[in-house]
Amino acid sequence: MSKSTRRDFIRSSLVAFGAFIFSSSLLKPLSAIAKEAEPKDSGTTKASALPDGEKKLDESDAVAKALGFHHNVKDTDFTKYPQRNKPEAKNQYCKNCAYYTDKNGAWGKCQMLSNGVVAAEGWCGSWSKKA
Repeated sequence: MSKSTRRDFIRSSLVAFGAFIFSSSLLKPLSAIAKEAEPKDSGTTKASALPDGEKKLDESDAVAKALGFHHNVKDTDFTKYPQRNKPEAKNQYCKNCAYYTDKNGAWGKCQMLSNGVVAAEGWCGSWSKKA
């Protein structure tokens, strides 16, 4: 059996490190190709595009979290907000709320959540019926 030297160890380590760098550089383009091959979101019609100059409200915003806001009403935490799970709440959406002002049919401004636009199909705990 041959005796390994420090020089052999360093050489093997450099080869392994180089192989790692080379393989990871190959994987980046492959992941980019895979990302391009993913189907596009079907909800990107003109009606659902964000209004010009507006940004989507981040659900992790402090006020949004405090009110239990979600852009998709199905993401509501029903244990925290049981009123949303009642039959009379089936039509509670941002678009039917007194605090909501429509921008383009799919997005609008909320008086309670002022850091961006909210989805018309969203919901939060401050929902109030439009008069």
